[in-house]
Amino acid sequence: MAHFAEMLVSKNEEVNLVSRKDIENIIENHIFISAYITEFLPASANKFLDIGTGGGLPGIPLAITKPLMRGVLVDSTGKKTDAVEEFIKKLKLGNLVVENSRVESAEFIKKHKNKFNLIVSRGTVPLIILFRYALPLIKEKAYLAAIKGGNLEEEFKTAQLNNGNKTLFNEISNLATEQRNTSSTNIDFATTSEILKIINNEDKTVPLAVEKELLQIEKAVDKIVEAIKNGGRLLYFGAGTSGRLGVVDASECPPTFGTPPEMVQGFIAGGEAAMFVAQEGAEDLEENGARDVLGAKVNSSDVVCGIAASRRTPYVIGAVKKAKEIGATTLYVTCTPRETFNIEEVDIPICPYVGPEVVMGSTRMKSGTAQKLVLNMLTTASMIRLGKTYENMMIDLQMTNKKLVERAKRIVMTITGVDYDEATKYLEVSKYHVKSALVMILAEVSFEEATERLAKADGFVRRAIQN
Repeated sequence: MAHFAEMLVSKNEEVNLVSRKDIENIIENHIFISAYITEFLPASANKFLDIGTGGGLPGIPLAITKPLMRGVLVDSTGKKTDAVEEFIKKLKLGNLVVENSRVESAEFIKKHKNKFNLIVSRGTVPLIILFRYALPLIKEKAYLAAIKGGNLEEEFKTAQLNNGNKTLFNEISNLATEQRNTSSTNIDFATTSEILKIINNEDKTVPLAVEKELLQIEKAVDKIVEAIKNGGRLLYFGAGTSGRLGVVDASECPPTFGTPPEMVQGFIAGGEAAMFVAQEGAEDLEENGARDVLGAKVNSSDVVCGIAASRRTPYVIGAVKKAKEIGATTLYVTCTPRETFNIEEVDIPICPYVGPEVVMGSTRMKSGTAQKLVLNMLTTASMIRLGKTYENMMIDLQMTNKKLVERAKRIVMTITGVDYDEATKYLEVSKYHVKSALVMILAEVSFEEATERLAKADGFVRRAIQN
């Protein structure tokens, strides 16, 4: 154990394995407490997984103390796993292996599914996340030992794990999005062609699921249009794939429909960084969603739309609850059956039930597609109702790149019949405002009068021409 401590201190000069502020207390605060886990372990716990091992803690002290136990030490940082592998070789710990991987990755889960009867971890992630990481990797009877500090009472409350409570496990297990799809049971033996056909056949069911929710989507669109006309906004709140879909839909509105960026906004648990890398634990507290609602200064004129494939995401529920408390109109897009929807603070639930995913629980697939279709409808139909199109052409687009400038010219040419040079001239006079250029040409009026007509017509080109 002393030899390990010496190596850890030495290697820590090169790689940040342990907080350098605490390096003097390496024995008491790191190695001893890691080995002390063994005092609480039953004899049956003989194969463990150390999640987020860092510098080999608690895995290496555990393996030294219990040489008959076998363990896998995993960390997503290559420099750390290289250091741990070096420690294992020098200490001649034949009962340990180290892997550079993400414990939640499909590859890792496939390799180690249901292999461990003990999960150990040292303050890596909130308990609720640790529990989720462990579920696919543990045997039917298993133990979890986590070295944690901070507000443990709050963590237990969030994870609902205290006193052996399996509420969270049961809730997740019973979710529609977590069931197995009988059509893809043997997909791991399928050829590439067969895999693609299975996925494609399942994807075909998604539009039909959305079709069943058209009445609810219609109600939502009417609320959004009413809100925007009265100075309100549409604000999406989601986590993971759902959150990213909301952000993407919101970000497309300004260039497509010429809306100000603040009119339609997307918020994702974990903030901007979560668009690119999963922010562990960010979605697991309702107060995080409530805080983002307050940060967005939501008011009673706004429409807040929660997006959660499983329905149960705490961040999203917290956002919707706080929005309703403020007085905003609340929508919710989920891919679970309508009869299971139980969030009282939601005014209009939209529930395209797509059934189990091809890969169990992978809601970026059918569920993500269904959510994208719904969000497309919400914003596109709302913008059409707000006069952002002429026939089926977008006429309020912003000229943010050369492609859109040329598209604007083509739209003007298509609607009015003028040639390329004439369309360019009118767009230049109208300061590249397509609506104004159209009214100028079709009503044969000046830019100033076209602007006045559009204002009186609430932005609708056809009405402005008739006036």
